[in-house]
Amino acid sequence: AMYRVEFAIGGGNILLYPDLPSLFEYIKKYGHIINTTINAKDVDMLLGDEKMKVLFMENVSGIGISVTNVEDLQKAARVKDEMKNAHVVLHLIPEMLGIDKTIEIMNASSKLGLWNRLFLGYKQKGRAALKEYNRFSRDEFNRLTKECEYFFSIDTMFARTYNVRLPCLYSAGYTITFDEGEYSIFIDGVDEIAYKSSYQLDT
Repeated sequence: AMYRVEFAIGGGNILLYPDLPSLFEYIKKYGHIINTTINAKDVDMLLGDEKMKVLFMENVSGIGISVTNVEDLQKAARVKDEMKNAHVVLHLIPEMLGIDKTIEIMNASSKLGLWNRLFLGYKQKGRAALKEYNRFSRDEFNRLTKECEYFFSIDTMFARTYNVRLPCLYSAGYTITFDEGEYSIFIDGVDEIAYKSSYQLDT
């Protein structure tokens, strides 16, 4: 049987990768799905390059845009407007942004019609590891879930960090769980090594 696999391609700035067209072509040749992540500061590079823009429009199903402030939301809105075939998702790291800025971005994104928001947990390993972060207290976490207008999604790292506080937010009947590495794998394209996940670099 033919399985469709989702390739979530991120960086660094993937727009600088010289073989991106060949990579996209190879993945699509086998009927798989391409999702990408870019930083809001790189949106102008994507939308300002007609060949790159067409490459994304013809191949990419989803575009995650990493945002760090309210101003970034205008760039994300441009991507949503110009890349109508792609599912645009805002990527936020609340523990890096802090509680106030996270809530500000969430509520501003609602006003712009950017409803798809993904909370990424802080990773202590790998290239995405941050130097400064703040684990939320119970009160901060409760404030985050009460003051953010509408909904948000979470990644497995965020879920692992706040698993004790999450059950009140989600119905078990609508939740699917599995172990890292069971249906997913992290591939480091620079070192050419595969791991169970991007935060389990020893397994």
